Amino acid sequence: MRALNRLLTGFALSASFLTANAAEAMPIHDFDQLTIKQRGAYTMHMIETAVDLLKAKGDTAAAEKIRDLFDQQSVMTSYVEYINGVRKVTDAHAADPNFKPLEVEHAFCQTLKDNGIIVGVHSLSVAASNFTPPSSSDVAMQTPAPPPPTPGQK
Repeated sequence: MRALNRLLTGFALSASFLTANAAEAMPIHDFDQLTIKQRGAYTMHMIETAVDLLKAKGDTAAAEKIRDLFDQQSVMTSYVEYINGVRKVTDAHAADPNFKPLEVEHAFCQTLKDNGIIVGVHSLSVAASNFTPPSSSDVAMQTPAPPPPTPGQK
């Protein structure tokens, strides 16, 4: 629990130093409004975007590692925990007009960082800004999925 609290504090502190344009990133509560299939599509879009960014920098080893990482249950569990942390920090600071809400990209980049891969939130946000959710014929758009449960919640 202490580690999660340190992580949440780190999210809050690092958010104040980030310059990513909120219009180009996906705020956590917008992510929460997506259906499960759309969330999966956005996560896949971030994976492919991160792969492209790393390849463009010449880091093909890290680019190849990303796809394998997100096939591992432990990495996906960590990603969901970071999403929950981003949500918790954003909600805790909702009344602060100076707080910039955190985006799902923060959780994604932290998951990568934990696995030795560095992709900047700003770079990912700008590159991922062209995401288009799956069409309503593929997904029931009117029924957003519930947020994932917080660790320890049933």
